[in-house]
This record gives sequence, C-alpha cells and structure tokens, in this order.
Amino acid sequence: MRTYLRKIYPEFTKIIDKIGIRSQIRNLYFKFRHLTPWHFKNYLKMSNFLSQFIKKGDLCYDIGANIGYFTKVFLLLGARVISIEPQENNIQRLYDVFNKNKKVIIIPKAVGEKIGSAEMTIL
Repeated sequence: MRTYLRKIYPEFTKIIDKIGIRSQIRNLYFKFRHLTPWHFKNYLKMSNFLSQFIKKGDLCYDIGANIGYFTKVFLLLGARVISIEPQENNIQRLYDVFNKNKKVIIIPKAVGEKIGSAEMTIL
C-alpha cells in the first residue's frame, strides 16, 4: 500500500496545486494528523449529524469537555465553543490544543444544579 501511495503522491500534488487547494488539505492534515481512521470516521459521522442543528457562528457549550472531542466537532462546523471541564489534567490538555483558537473559551469549573463544591473521584 505504501509503495502505491508513493507512486500516486506526485500526481496527487500536481492535481491539488492545479486546483489550488494545497493549503486547505495541509490544514486538514494538521487538524487530524493525530487521529486514527476510526476517530476520523467518527468525527465525520458526528459532524454530519450535528450539522442539522449547528450552523457557522453558533455558540455551543461542551460541558464536561474531557479532551475536547465535541469541541473539535463544533469547531469543524464553524461554531464558537465554550468548553467547561473540572479535571486539571484535562484542562491542561484543552489549553494545549485550543489555547490559540479565538473561537474557544475554556472554563476550568464544574457544572451542577446548585452552587457549591464537591469532591470528585477520578479512576
């Protein structure tokens, strides 16, 4: 398979240069380079489903954002996102991934039905 890709890659780059979409493909690659094919397929399925409800410029909340799976899907759809996550290690990961993105606001808090504090067990 890899030798096949090596053979077609020069032809592929000629085509995308002719069409003028090299930068878009490069940007997509950098957005998804960490994904396995399973993740990529699920991002596409989820974004296709949510595109019925979310339009470009909408404001979405990712409550319990964890590592930002839905935040990424919302961004793919062109939405602005408020990601709320209480766990410190996940907050750091969210900052690492989304800190430079002006469409994402990260709030390091928990959400509940009343104001207060609680202890959280992490397994």
